[in-house]
Amino acid sequence: MWQLILAHAIVGFVGLLFLQAGLAKWQQREEFGAVVANYNILPEQISMTLGRWLPGCEVILGMGLLSVSATAAGPILVWMAVGLLLLFASAMAVNLVRGRKQINCGCGVGGINRDLSWGKVTENVCLSGLLVLLAPLTSHATSGSLLLGLATGITGLLLYQSLLLLIASHRILQISQDSLSTDKIK
Repeated sequence: MWQLILAHAIVGFVGLLFLQAGLAKWQQREEFGAVVANYNILPEQISMTLGRWLPGCEVILGMGLLSVSATAAGPILVWMAVGLLLLFASAMAVNLVRGRKQINCGCGVGGINRDLSWGKVTENVCLSGLLVLLAPLTSHATSGSLLLGLATGITGLLLYQSLLLLIASHRILQISQDSLSTDKIK
């Protein structure tokens, strides 16, 4: 039973993550196109077009993942999520290897702009791995495991968002302190 709950929690967490990120990016599709183009992997026109379409795809995929056990397309949706997470990780890794870590990752979660990092690459790879390992269990769902798993996924997303806000707040405080120290020296 706990495996089913964990499987639904991971799939629900990733579904909510895609849904939230896609909605955040959807509101700023043109700007997101520029973020995709800034990765310098595809020609600019293709990047801009991809940036306009990707948020909608993330929203649809997120909604699909939230209903993964209620549809026969569940395994396909999970593999699409794995593919997208690994695509994102690869694009970030290419730029990190190029030495370009000071660009916006384009994650779109919580309105927080995050620079590229190996931690973000690792996060996407780990989420992909968890989906691959646990998602097959979602086909054996009971309504109780689905509800408990989704509740756990929502809780996980809220904890993840809280962590991102704490990290961002710490950075802002650090910048403010550095600014105050510089002003005192003058």
